[in-house]
Amino acid sequence: MKNKIVVKVGLVFCILAFWGISLAPSSPASLVVTDLVFEGDFQFDLNGMYYVYGIGYPLNVLGHLEVFGNDRKLGDLSLNGQKNYPDGEVDATYFGHWSFHPEGEPFWICEIGIFPDLAQFQEQGEGMLGFILTGLNEVLSIPDELPEIVGLLEGKDFKGSPIPIPTTFLLLSSGLIGLVGLKRRR
Repeated sequence: MKNKIVVKVGLVFCILAFWGISLAPSSPASLVVTDLVFEGDFQFDLNGMYYVYGIGYPLNVLGHLEVFGNDRKLGDLSLNGQKNYPDGEVDATYFGHWSFHPEGEPFWICEIGIFPDLAQFQEQGEGMLGFILTGLNEVLSIPDELPEIVGLLEGKDFKGSPIPIPTTFLLLSSGLIGLVGLKRRR
């Protein structure tokens, strides 16, 4: 008797969950994080300065990227940053500021945020680059926080996209674990 009640409650919960998903409002720009593509070039170990709101910072990395989504250009992204010295020594990562200029907007329209880390690494013998942009999801009208952007770095050329967060797999696996648990109780 208890098992039948548990199964019925579980089915009602699933039906309500799927019904709620169908009623959920879509993103204003109808962009999906995993559809974003970042293309451009990076220069490292520059010796200069960049300025944000009149404050000067050492310039050790400079990136100029075009951002694409839904097969159209969304705008231009610039990354200006400095070397990271967490313990007084360089740890091969960089941090700094990003600025985004939307496609088709006047030149003075520009959003500025930060990137907490940017690092080069090797994966299967190829040069890779990974970084996080804090707040760019709001600029692009994407409801989810933008995850780490990872891509191939060949010389100065970069092409990459955000790594999808596997929440779907977490939800699916927790449901399967629950079903296995129900089966074992019987």
